[in-house]
Amino acid sequence: MLGISMYSRWLVICGCLLTLPALAVEADYVLRGGAVYTVDEARPWASAVAVAGKRIVYVGDDTGAADYIGPATEVIDAAGKMVLPGFIDSHVHPIWGGKTFTEVNLGEAGSAADVGGALRRYREANPGARYITGGGWVRENFGESSPRREWIDAAVGDIPVLLHDHFGHTALANSAALSLAGVDASTPDPAGGHFERDPRTGEPTGLIHEDAAIGLVADRIVRDPEAAYANALKQALAYLNSNGITSFLTAYAVGDPLGQAFVDLYERGELSARTTLSFKVSGEVPVDALIPALRKRRAELERYDPAFIRADRAKLFLDGVVLSHTAAMLAPYAGEFGAYDSEGYLFDGDQLRRYCAALNEADFGLHFHTVGDGAARQALDAVAYLRENQGELARRPTISHLTVVSPRDYARFATLGVVANAQLFWGKHQEIIARVEDYLGPRRKGHIYPYGSIARAGGTLAAGSDWPVSTANPFWAMAVAATRPYVGLNAGGDNPLAGWDPATDAAWLPEHRVDVATMIRAYTIEGARLQLRDDQVGSLEVGKLADLVVVDRNILDIPVAQLPRTRVLLTMVDGRIVYPRPR
Repeated sequence: MLGISMYSRWLVICGCLLTLPALAVEADYVLRGGAVYTVDEARPWASAVAVAGKRIVYVGDDTGAADYIGPATEVIDAAGKMVLPGFIDSHVHPIWGGKTFTEVNLGEAGSAADVGGALRRYREANPGARYITGGGWVRENFGESSPRREWIDAAVGDIPVLLHDHFGHTALANSAALSLAGVDASTPDPAGGHFERDPRTGEPTGLIHEDAAIGLVADRIVRDPEAAYANALKQALAYLNSNGITSFLTAYAVGDPLGQAFVDLYERGELSARTTLSFKVSGEVPVDALIPALRKRRAELERYDPAFIRADRAKLFLDGVVLSHTAAMLAPYAGEFGAYDSEGYLFDGDQLRRYCAALNEADFGLHFHTVGDGAARQALDAVAYLRENQGELARRPTISHLTVVSPRDYARFATLGVVANAQLFWGKHQEIIARVEDYLGPRRKGHIYPYGSIARAGGTLAAGSDWPVSTANPFWAMAVAATRPYVGLNAGGDNPLAGWDPATDAAWLPEHRVDVATMIRAYTIEGARLQLRDDQVGSLEVGKLADLVVVDRNILDIPVAQLPRTRVLLTMVDGRIVYPRPR
């Protein structure tokens, strides 16, 4: 608890003018009595912060903070709690995440009966639904059974249903959805995606892999008005703010026109976090047509308020995922999986260099999706090409996921200035990872999520949750990355380290662990630098915008096992308290 009690009772109005010296500036808020970790190398620690309007006007000790307290100042007694810069999530899907609060959730499904039961309950609660979307299912939860469209048909057969898996790279459709999209045994697989088919009949089973194929179905059944996107974004913002997140990089913009939900909330005064929007780039769109369209939409979005909405990133998917055997690998998959095509590259080398060069010339930052070690090298090679032929890049390039990276490439992140966009929560060994190891074989299974090794080779980390693929709770992610635990697939509840024993500290690939101080920087100043906002946010310094978070313990001074128990008490954005939500 801060001060007296929650939110309104945290605030103690101090003094009368007769007892105060002349004010330097009358602050709107003064937080004092805290363990203020500024992430400012010149002054890493303080006990008080004063905020006037949108900006920080003082960082220092409690005595100096008194000069900023006037009759209208709200004084928050931090009571020894930790104050940090607001967290920055560098890879998140907010609209997809917001929709998970209202769509079918199959995260715990382990059988066809579970899937059918969830769909029936949803249909009963939403009798007027014209289609059903949702998902979150994990294929490994079904054991030897492979999900099929008949699982859905038995529960909902009269309207289209499309259910994405936990990773977002595979979906399960019912017969009605496939029929509406015109997908049958004669439908060819699109470039970059495929439909699973019954080996006997050739008919699609309902499982669809990668956006190129999923989109053929989704585009026919989903007709969400922008109001639905705005509602999903509003729910996402509440969740993100509750986790101390004040800014994020939207991994790719959705909607028509792209990013409109952010504008809608901004105009209503409800955009409670800053964002940089990334536009998805497909090699199927000619680059000469792509660049003018992206420039036009960027200008339309950034005319509102670049401090809250920027749109200067381009997201390039270079491959898929290992378990769908669509990850691009330097060598074929191992053992029994060797027959699968591991050439999962979605761009060839010349094409990727051409697109990256055009995007860089148009001042768009490059945001790569890579899972396989081949895709990671392809991205690094593309950046090396740009540096050799175009000099400095317009925006800092970043590579997300990095599920598998060759050790030969660890040091290249530093030498090329590429930010490793780290999904820190994924650094735990569980059933899915065991399956990934089967695909990779013994030689490569030591190269999975090597974030700590990249950092120790001089590379910069920015923290991205990939929510809703995984939690956006920064403390859960830090706990996992600091321990690299062996845990079960659904380890969690309130403890993502369930199954990890701190006494024995048995760790999965401990050489890839990340220390907490590095992760704080990854969630703050490095995220700000990635978005070219480090002159405004990312550290607590006088003159910067007042984005900050108060948490209930000093995360630099506790056993790592306590990290998951850390709770956000207050989140401030632009000098306004956004969590707890004002009543």
